[in-house]
Amino acid sequence: MIHSETVPVTVVEAEETHRKGVTSSANIGSFEEHSTGFGSKMMAKMGYMEGGGLEKNGQGMAQPVEVIQRPRSLGLGVKFSNNPGESVGNISLGVGAESLGLGVGLSNSLCEPARNKPSRVGAFEKHTKGFGSKMMPKMGFVEGKGLGRESQGITTPLTALRLPKSQGLGAKS
Repeated sequence: MIHSETVPVTVVEAEETHRKGVTSSANIGSFEEHSTGFGSKMMAKMGYMEGGGLEKNGQGMAQPVEVIQRPRSLGLGVKFSNNPGESVGNISLGVGAESLGLGVGLSNSLCEPARNKPSRVGAFEKHTKGFGSKMMPKMGFVEGKGLGRESQGITTPLTALRLPKSQGLGAKS
Protein backbone atom coordinates (compact mmCIF):
# COMPACT_ATOMS: atom_id res chain seq x y z
CA MET A 1 0.00 0.00 0.00
CA ILE A 2 1.46 3.36 -1.04
CA HIS A 3 0.76 6.58 0.85
CA SER A 4 1.16 9.86 -0.95
CA GLU A 5 2.15 12.96 0.93
CA THR A 6 2.34 16.56 -0.14
CA VAL A 7 5.66 18.28 0.29
CA PRO A 8 5.64 22.07 0.75
CA VAL A 9 7.84 23.91 -1.75
CA THR A 10 9.47 27.20 -0.75
CA VAL A 11 10.38 29.78 -3.34
CA VAL A 12 13.61 31.73 -2.87
CA GLU A 13 13.93 35.17 -4.38
CA ALA A 14 16.83 35.86 -6.76
CA GLU A 15 18.01 38.76 -4.57
CA GLU A 16 18.38 36.47 -1.56
CA THR A 17 20.60 34.02 -3.42
CA HIS A 18 22.67 36.87 -4.87
CA ARG A 19 23.24 38.37 -1.40
CA LYS A 20 24.38 35.02 0.00
CA GLY A 21 27.31 34.86 -2.45
CA VAL A 22 28.75 38.18 -1.26
CA THR A 23 30.80 38.00 1.92
CA SER A 24 32.13 40.81 4.04
CA SER A 25 34.15 40.94 7.22
CA ALA A 26 30.88 41.00 9.20
CA ASN A 27 29.86 37.64 7.66
CA ILE A 28 33.10 35.76 8.34
CA GLY A 29 31.59 33.11 10.62
CA SER A 30 28.21 33.04 8.88
CA PHE A 31 28.94 29.68 7.25
CA GLU A 32 28.57 28.09 10.69
CA GLU A 33 24.85 28.91 10.91
CA HIS A 34 23.92 25.35 9.98
CA SER A 35 26.50 23.75 12.31
CA THR A 36 27.26 23.96 16.02
CA GLY A 37 29.62 26.93 15.54
CA PHE A 38 32.58 25.22 17.20
CA GLY A 39 35.15 27.53 15.57
CA SER A 40 33.34 30.72 16.56
CA LYS A 41 32.85 29.48 20.13
CA MET A 42 36.54 28.61 20.48
CA MET A 43 37.63 31.96 19.05
CA ALA A 44 35.33 33.78 21.52
CA LYS A 45 36.76 31.75 24.43
CA MET A 46 40.27 32.76 23.38
CA GLY A 47 39.32 36.45 23.47
CA TYR A 48 38.57 37.16 19.81
CA MET A 49 36.35 40.19 19.24
CA GLU A 50 34.73 40.48 15.81
CA GLY A 51 36.40 43.23 13.79
CA GLY A 52 39.54 43.15 15.92
CA GLY A 53 42.89 41.54 15.23
CA LEU A 54 43.98 38.02 16.10
CA GLU A 55 47.05 38.78 18.22
CA LYS A 56 47.36 40.06 21.77
CA ASN A 57 45.74 43.50 22.21
CA GLY A 58 44.00 43.07 18.81
CA GLN A 59 46.91 44.39 16.72
CA GLY A 60 47.07 41.35 14.39
CA MET A 61 45.27 40.54 11.16
CA ALA A 62 41.62 41.60 11.10
CA GLN A 63 40.82 40.31 7.60
CA PRO A 64 41.02 36.61 6.71
CA VAL A 65 43.68 35.39 4.28
CA GLU A 66 42.41 35.23 0.71
CA VAL A 67 42.53 31.74 -0.78
CA ILE A 68 43.97 31.45 -4.29
CA GLN A 69 43.42 28.23 -6.20
CA ARG A 70 46.64 27.23 -7.94
CA PRO A 71 46.86 25.28 -11.18
CA ARG A 72 47.50 21.58 -10.64
CA SER A 73 50.93 19.96 -10.78
CA LEU A 74 53.01 23.13 -10.64
CA GLY A 75 55.82 23.74 -8.17
CA LEU A 76 55.75 26.18 -5.28
CA GLY A 77 58.00 28.73 -7.03
CA VAL A 78 55.83 29.20 -10.13
CA LYS A 79 54.43 32.69 -10.57
CA PHE A 80 51.05 32.90 -12.27
CA SER A 81 48.22 35.38 -12.61
CA ASN A 82 44.68 34.90 -11.36
CA ASN A 83 43.14 35.50 -14.79
CA PRO A 84 40.80 32.58 -15.47
CA GLY A 85 41.21 33.08 -19.23
CA GLU A 86 44.95 32.46 -19.13
CA SER A 87 45.95 28.96 -20.11
CA VAL A 88 48.54 26.86 -18.30
CA GLY A 89 50.88 27.18 -21.30
CA ASN A 90 51.15 30.94 -20.81
CA ILE A 91 52.24 30.70 -17.17
CA SER A 92 55.62 32.31 -16.63
CA LEU A 93 58.09 29.91 -15.11
CA GLY A 94 60.95 31.20 -13.00
CA VAL A 95 63.37 28.58 -14.28
CA GLY A 96 62.58 26.44 -17.30
CA ALA A 97 63.46 22.80 -17.61
CA GLU A 98 65.98 23.68 -20.30
CA SER A 99 68.10 25.63 -17.82
CA LEU A 100 67.97 22.68 -15.44
CA GLY A 101 69.74 20.58 -18.04
CA LEU A 102 66.80 18.30 -18.68
CA GLY A 103 66.99 18.74 -22.44
CA VAL A 104 63.30 19.59 -22.68
CA GLY A 105 62.38 23.17 -23.47
CA LEU A 106 59.28 24.90 -22.16
CA SER A 107 59.89 28.03 -24.17
CA ASN A 108 59.32 28.76 -27.85
CA SER A 109 62.53 27.04 -28.89
CA LEU A 110 62.43 23.64 -30.56
CA CYS A 111 63.31 21.58 -27.49
CA GLU A 112 67.02 22.12 -27.81
CA PRO A 113 69.18 21.07 -24.86
CA ALA A 114 70.58 23.84 -22.71
CA ARG A 115 73.91 22.22 -22.01
CA ASN A 116 76.40 25.01 -22.68
CA LYS A 117 79.61 23.14 -21.99
CA PRO A 118 80.19 19.51 -22.84
CA SER A 119 81.48 17.46 -19.93
CA ARG A 120 83.63 14.36 -19.99
CA VAL A 121 81.62 11.15 -19.74
CA GLY A 122 82.05 9.62 -16.32
CA ALA A 123 83.63 12.75 -14.79
CA PHE A 124 81.21 12.47 -11.86
CA GLU A 125 82.83 9.14 -10.90
CA LYS A 126 86.21 10.60 -9.88
CA HIS A 127 85.58 9.81 -6.22
CA THR A 128 84.43 6.23 -6.91
CA LYS A 129 85.99 3.18 -8.54
CA GLY A 130 84.59 4.25 -11.93
CA PHE A 131 82.60 1.10 -12.65
CA GLY A 132 80.42 2.86 -15.24
CA SER A 133 83.41 4.44 -16.99
CA LYS A 134 85.13 1.05 -17.22
CA MET A 135 82.06 -0.76 -18.55
CA MET A 136 81.20 1.77 -21.27
CA PRO A 137 84.37 1.18 -23.37
CA LYS A 138 83.95 -2.59 -22.94
CA MET A 139 80.51 -2.27 -24.53
CA GLY A 140 81.89 -0.30 -27.50
CA PHE A 141 81.37 3.30 -26.41
CA VAL A 142 83.81 5.81 -27.92
CA GLU A 143 84.01 9.23 -26.26
CA GLY A 144 82.61 11.97 -28.52
CA LYS A 145 80.34 9.60 -30.43
CA GLY A 146 76.71 8.91 -29.64
CA LEU A 147 75.16 5.95 -27.93
CA GLY A 148 73.32 3.31 -29.91
CA ARG A 149 74.10 0.75 -32.61
CA GLU A 150 75.13 3.31 -35.26
CA SER A 151 76.33 5.98 -32.76
CA GLN A 152 73.24 8.04 -33.56
CA GLY A 153 72.30 8.80 -29.91
CA ILE A 154 73.22 11.65 -27.62
CA THR A 155 76.89 12.49 -27.24
CA THR A 156 76.81 14.42 -23.96
CA PRO A 157 75.31 12.95 -20.79
CA LEU A 158 72.33 14.50 -19.06
CA THR A 159 73.21 16.51 -15.98
CA ALA A 160 71.36 15.72 -12.78
CA LEU A 161 70.40 18.47 -10.37
CA ARG A 162 69.23 17.87 -6.84
CA LEU A 163 66.46 20.27 -5.83
CA PRO A 164 65.31 21.04 -2.29
CA LYS A 165 62.63 18.72 -0.96
CA SER A 166 59.48 20.79 -1.58
CA GLN A 167 60.69 22.89 -4.52
CA GLY A 168 59.16 22.32 -7.94
CA LEU A 169 60.79 22.51 -11.36
CA GLY A 170 59.49 26.04 -11.98
CA ALA A 171 61.05 27.62 -8.89
CA LYS A 172 63.90 30.10 -9.13
CA SER A 173 67.09 28.81 -7.59
